Amino acid sequence: MPYTSEGNGAVIYIFEYSDCPFAQRRYKDWKGKLEGVELRHFFYATNERSANEMAALALSKDINAYYAYMEHRKAAPDRSKTGQSVDAFNLVSNSKTNIIIPILHNNGWALRNLVSPNYFWEIGGKWYSDGGYKEHGRFESIMNMVALNKAAQLNPRTANASQSVNTPPA
Repeated sequence: MPYTSEGNGAVIYIFEYSDCPFAQRRYKDWKGKLEGVELRHFFYATNERSANEMAALALSKDINAYYAYMEHRKAAPDRSKTGQSVDAFNLVSNSKTNIIIPILHNNGWALRNLVSPNYFWEIGGKWYSDGGYKEHGRFESIMNMVALNKAAQLNPRTANASQSVNTPPA
């Protein structure tokens, strides 16, 4: 699936849409403040606007376009106007619907769809997911956990002894 990314380090995948108030809050709180993580952004469609943004972002993979959509400074072109835009829309939409959601359901996800923003990350060969953004601290703890795990993998001797990379995420 095509994505746009910002930051460097351990990877956190984020599914969101620009009109989501929780995604907006996370974006405003954390733009330019990422340390030790790379956020890979995927938009998903909830209305005509977000469908157009999803296709345009999948085609461009441009972080500046992501910023412009999140700040509502730019309108995405109508995705139905070109075959390439339709293909990009279908790629992201079908992957979310036919791969990601069924995997979540097979692992006990009770909701019908993703929550925006919805985070995915890997620690020690296991994948985790969490959604929403009610508080600054929860997203920060996910970033710290993912970054600490990557640091421990790269140099196990320098891991902070007061934090365990084996502590399972909430």
